[in-house]
Amino acid sequence: MKKWLILLWAACMLFGAAAAEETTAEAMYSRSIACMEQGDGQRGAELMTSAAQSGYAPAQSYLGYMYSQGLYVEKDWVQAADWFLKAAEQGDAYARHMMGDVWLYGCTGEADYARAAGWYELAAEQGYLYSQLALGKCLYYGWGVERDYHRARSLFDMAAEQGNAEAGKLLGDMYLYGHGGEADYARAAEWYRWAAEKDWAEACLMLGECLYNGWGVTADHARAAEWYLKAAEKGNLTAQLKLGGCYSGGDGVAYDYSQAEYWYQRAVEQGSADAMVELGAMYFNHGKRDKAFPLFLQAAEQGHTGAMNLVADCYMQGWGVENDIQLASLWTARGLRARGQGDWSMPEKDEGAQRLTLAAEPEGAQARTLLARRYEHGEGVDQDPVRAAELYASAADEGYADAQYQLGRCFDQGVGVEKDAAQAVRWYRLAADQGHADAQWQLGLCFFSGDGVGQDYAQAVQWFELAAEQADPEGQYMLGYCWVLGYGSQGNAEKGLEMIRASAESGVADACVLLGYCYHQGIGADRDDVEAEKWFRAAAAQDNAEALLNLGIFHENGYGVEKDERRAVEYYRRAADLGDSRGAYHLGRCCLRGIGLDRDEKTGLGWLLQAAEEYPPAAYLAGGCYEQGLGTQADPASALALFRIAAEGGHAGAQAKVGVYYYDGRVVEQDYAQAARWMLMAAEQGDAQAQYNMGMMYYHGRGVAQDMDEAERWFSLAAQQDVEQAHSALEILRREK
Repeated sequence: MKKWLILLWAACMLFGAAAAEETTAEAMYSRSIACMEQGDGQRGAELMTSAAQSGYAPAQSYLGYMYSQGLYVEKDWVQAADWFLKAAEQGDAYARHMMGDVWLYGCTGEADYARAAGWYELAAEQGYLYSQLALGKCLYYGWGVERDYHRARSLFDMAAEQGNAEAGKLLGDMYLYGHGGEADYARAAEWYRWAAEKDWAEACLMLGECLYNGWGVTADHARAAEWYLKAAEKGNLTAQLKLGGCYSGGDGVAYDYSQAEYWYQRAVEQGSADAMVELGAMYFNHGKRDKAFPLFLQAAEQGHTGAMNLVADCYMQGWGVENDIQLASLWTARGLRARGQGDWSMPEKDEGAQRLTLAAEPEGAQARTLLARRYEHGEGVDQDPVRAAELYASAADEGYADAQYQLGRCFDQGVGVEKDAAQAVRWYRLAADQGHADAQWQLGLCFFSGDGVGQDYAQAVQWFELAAEQADPEGQYMLGYCWVLGYGSQGNAEKGLEMIRASAESGVADACVLLGYCYHQGIGADRDDVEAEKWFRAAAAQDNAEALLNLGIFHENGYGVEKDERRAVEYYRRAADLGDSRGAYHLGRCCLRGIGLDRDEKTGLGWLLQAAEEYPPAAYLAGGCYEQGLGTQADPASALALFRIAAEGGHAGAQAKVGVYYYDGRVVEQDYAQAARWMLMAAEQGDAQAQYNMGMMYYHGRGVAQDMDEAERWFSLAAQQDVEQAHSALEILRREK
């Protein structure tokens, strides 16, 4: 016993001596830095934590940095922000700057630019260089503060005086674009050169642009290419793309196919759709169509409209890919839709329109408005939207309410004028103030959606109420919609249902559909599928696709009617014939499975392809057809293209499929990182198999860093959904741990 007490006393003496060496927070802080420099990170972290807990601001600030970087502690932005805040409240400039970063980048949740700017302001006042720069950027871009070019320039000047290259590049931007004063290309080029000589990549790019375009300097394509090269070598995507163009066109440098390919490829690796198209075009022009097509497809899948046309051409002509008319049509339609292309009709002239033209000149606002409608719709005159907008504007300037409303609609829809939501609001308001009911509910829509004016549900409801008071059916519909869903008010489902019914009884198809939904869901009244079906039929009589679709679902499942799959198919077909993608999907699904008609896989696939672009489930099901050879030859490449369309639309099953293709290296080059990216999207949406697959990827460290805890978490989630392999995997993992 005595020996044990002596040993305990000796240990206490030793620990006491160590504590004496590290009594003060400042001493613990210094000792912590020394420990970390000597490679003892664990002890350093312990001492830094003790110093921070003692309230020593430098230690709190440094500990925040450690948590933000995962330096000798587990990376944790919540902990980092907590320690930065403690130090910042004591005036630590670095911590104040970091609190700005926390709020600017949303490191612990949602971003808050106003708070970020506030912290940068405090640190900038202390002369902290990076906060001067950050605050300048907030003022320059209007992040959380009112945009102030003059003060931004002053802060950039301060940062540049301390040698900050990014500040110099931003000053170049201000002079180039005339932000805060007159544009001055020469001064812009000077600042770009100053920052470029400090190896700031974006400044190298912009100096190259100045030299290429002759902005403030004598144009010199050779020198431009030299600066593009400097920026490109630092990873600047735009410079890599431009340098590829220089080498492929012999512009400022000698033509060099391999160098062009190299730099385009570098830009492609950073995800540049433009680079994919340029490199693909270069391959195509050199007869390498099998290498060109995948690049065109990759760019098209990112939304590059030019690439969509190229993919369609390749499928149509069989260039670099097997000829496929259906996929050619799919990509052609996608390209047209992306560009918003339309069609106009041109009716014959008639005597009535000619008489109206005479009445409209030189006076008569009402006559000019009627004539404008004829020009807009091509009724008795050659269709001319521009002339229509001019006539509406002429009558609107005289204060004629209907012309003001029509002109607002032109700006809203881009009829004869460029779309301009703010101008639409202006003219709608002028007409609405005169009591024009259509203008009132349209103005309400602007406030509801935030188009051309700040989103304000309360204001929207006020305008809908004014229109509804005039028994305007559309105003009644929107007012009922807001009351049912609680927009801009406390919400009153029963009162909203009455207003929607009034609109539906006036024949507004959308109101009939919403009334049907309310009865189906039991909103504002007891659930009544018989009544719901009645209102869906009322809307369907007007060829409303939404109503037809719902009638199909009701008859397929027996909601409010006797179950009748053949009638369901008829309704789906009518919706599909109206261009409704969901109707085409359900019709395709019924054809594939023989629901309500004889099984016909080929026709079913045709309907699914028609819907694939707009409705992810259709693209997913069509992808399954190409994968399994249902209604077509099995074609994994086409299957993947369709799965990708569905996956980009948020379809969990399709995301999992794309992940599997990358994991297995089917059609595409095996890429575990891409596999993990797509699989994670599906897993986070609750796809059980994807959750199991994510567990396996974390277990083996494929596409993600190996992490047994993450593996266990995903296996557990999959097991909860009764994935058998997940139960076995959990047992093995837990034995190994």
